[in-house]
Amino acid sequence: MPASLEHLLGQPLLQETPNAVVLIDDRQHIRYFNPAAERIFGYSRDEVLGRPLDWLIPDAVRAVHRDMVDRFVHGGEGTRRMGERGEICGRRKDGILFPAAASIARIQLNGEPHFVAILNELTDQRSLQEQRQRLAEILEATPDFVGIADTDGRVLYHNRAAQRLLGLPEKEPIRQWRMADSHPNWAIQTIAHKALPEAREVGYWEGETAFLDAGGTEIPVWQTILAHHAPDGTLRYFSTIARDLRPSREAQEELRKLSRALNQAADMVWITDTDGRLEYVNPAFEAATGYAAEEALGHTVGELLQSGWHDQSFYARLGKNLRHEQPHREISINRTRDGRKIHIDETISPVHNEAGEVTHYIATGRDVTERLALEERLRQLAYFDPLTSLPNRAQLEERLTHALTERTGEHQALILLDLDRFKYLNDTLGHPAGDDLLHQVARRLEAQVRSTDLVARLGGDEFVLFLDHLEGTEGAVQVAEKVLTVLRSPFEVAGHSLFAGASLGISLFPDDGQDAPTLLQHADTAMFEAKKAGGSQYRFFSRGLSEATAERFFVEKGIRRALDNGTVQAYFQPILDLARGRIVGAEALARCWFSDEGWIPPGRFIPVAEETGLIHELGEQILDQACAAFRTWWDNGFLLERVAVNLSPIQLDSESLPDRIQAILDHHDLAPCHLELEVTEEALLRDESAHLHQLRRLQGMGVAIALDDFGTGFSSPAYLKRFPASRMKIDRTFINGIDADPDNQTILQSLLVLADGFGFRVTAEGVETQAEADYLADLFCQEVQGFLFARPQAPQDFQRTLQRIGTSPGS
Repeated sequence: MPASLEHLLGQPLLQETPNAVVLIDDRQHIRYFNPAAERIFGYSRDEVLGRPLDWLIPDAVRAVHRDMVDRFVHGGEGTRRMGERGEICGRRKDGILFPAAASIARIQLNGEPHFVAILNELTDQRSLQEQRQRLAEILEATPDFVGIADTDGRVLYHNRAAQRLLGLPEKEPIRQWRMADSHPNWAIQTIAHKALPEAREVGYWEGETAFLDAGGTEIPVWQTILAHHAPDGTLRYFSTIARDLRPSREAQEELRKLSRALNQAADMVWITDTDGRLEYVNPAFEAATGYAAEEALGHTVGELLQSGWHDQSFYARLGKNLRHEQPHREISINRTRDGRKIHIDETISPVHNEAGEVTHYIATGRDVTERLALEERLRQLAYFDPLTSLPNRAQLEERLTHALTERTGEHQALILLDLDRFKYLNDTLGHPAGDDLLHQVARRLEAQVRSTDLVARLGGDEFVLFLDHLEGTEGAVQVAEKVLTVLRSPFEVAGHSLFAGASLGISLFPDDGQDAPTLLQHADTAMFEAKKAGGSQYRFFSRGLSEATAERFFVEKGIRRALDNGTVQAYFQPILDLARGRIVGAEALARCWFSDEGWIPPGRFIPVAEETGLIHELGEQILDQACAAFRTWWDNGFLLERVAVNLSPIQLDSESLPDRIQAILDHHDLAPCHLELEVTEEALLRDESAHLHQLRRLQGMGVAIALDDFGTGFSSPAYLKRFPASRMKIDRTFINGIDADPDNQTILQSLLVLADGFGFRVTAEGVETQAEADYLADLFCQEVQGFLFARPQAPQDFQRTLQRIGTSPGS
């Protein structure tokens, strides 16, 4: 209902007028409440809509007011000024009463009777409040001023309306009051020299004059002066009837306001006849369309602006609403005078006459071309990757959720793709080259799928292919193989011909998950397995992978908690000089305490620490504890040669490793020669040149390097030649049962000869029996360690082992 009133009277007028506008139905329930009404009464629009009009009326006058409005509702009047039975008074939300001037008008909205009350608050000044209150009472009682004066201009009678109009007390007797007392000078001149002579001659005169009220304010009136004669023709007196012109002038001012509002409105406004021909356009319409008013009037909007971009359904909706005399709102695509394409958010409403017939259509519109373009840009940002223009994660998840909800009975597949060695390329050739490669990869991936499928970029070098409507796993296999094949073709990037392999993980709906997050997680798990297997291949998700992923997550979480809580602990196993039977060193071995499982073996948590990068923090804590324990043993008189600490190849990736090791040595006041770092052959196999550089830096600091687990890896003499080590540690697999195993004896003898040739000292690991120790002594193996002498122990227990076996300080 409010929208109909706004379209009928003009939204800007109703929104901007300072007068309260209240629409009520024939049951006196409020149906519209404009902003001025909200301000004056203190209620919000939502608080009063549907409420009875009594909410706005003081308790004392509700019955009178209800009866007065009811008589008007059921009477034949079209409009009426309120206040015939007493002062018009409103009640604000906070209970405060205020005087007001009001009028009511009957209107038809959608074929039903309604009533518009326009109320003006009279609270600016005390005198203005009294004057406007009196004026409201006069207008309610009778709009006419009636007065009688004798031929000399002395006032003989004023009716109550005149008293009120002039601002005089109604019951005050008239004494020595003259016509000149109630008119300004210019009006007296008009009356004296024109009005009265003409009335004497022809019997009456009428024209515009003015009164002065008691405060000296001019009141413009349309005044009629009648000359009254005796039967003998003698002039007896004059009577005057005057009508206040202020209401009509206020109405004219409202019309001017409406005209100014339409002309100054930022929104387009146009009015057509029932055939759609323009009768009015405002300046905003001219500015937006490029058509001047004189060019537009007489034409239909379609003749001027039709773009040809709308189908028949658009015009069918428009015609249906207008036939049913309903407002029509839609965004239309139009063409301006200079051919530009604009989008107009328009509302077209029928205008009815008093008989309820449609006489015109009024339309308002706003050029929303820029807004729609901005919304499209925001949609692109929200749903598309700015680098590759592929759908992003948000759009992928939305599409997945929609597709999986439909559950057509067919299979769907997710292929998660991660480029191999992309970080290396990005760091080597720079980010612009990396971005170029990602863009080219995106285009190749799009070419491998159907129009019903989706290729998305999750971020970094991760892409997802969503394959819809598959008959089985064969379709996913075919796409995965095509992707691997097309990625093997070289890419031209930054002047280089590059090859971009990829690791692919595949999850299937409904077998591997019932929702988007689960399918993505399982595809990621499978992709990780493909990458672990060497890359450039694909893997399907399986429950076994899921269990392995859960295990990795559990262990990673436990490591992080242990690092935070200080429950990562260095245990120590003694290293003995066989010839002297004394302890010469200790190897620090990492142990990790999980609150819900206890001590966790290294084989379970070290690989996870390496995969997650936690090995850096874990390794530093073990090194710090090893140096602290070694310092304590020395301070207690146990002068060991060295403490050995295992160093992961992952730790060698850090450029700052030598500096951090030096800082720990300095903190515990240890010379670098007392520290030995044990490194496996994998360190060179991973990144030979970079890791060799790191090991040589450490060796240059004075730190000893030992080649750990020798014989279990590549064990090439070429690697031994480059390896900056001073010690070789022979793995326990060659020591176990050495006293009775001819094959291991042959291997061990060969390893000792090889070590001697390269100048390495040798430590045999895993000695568990005296027979093994005796055999090693006969071969002149310098050092041993194993359960025969002691299991890994906490620092305080290890000191008791030192007391039991004794130490042999290095030469």
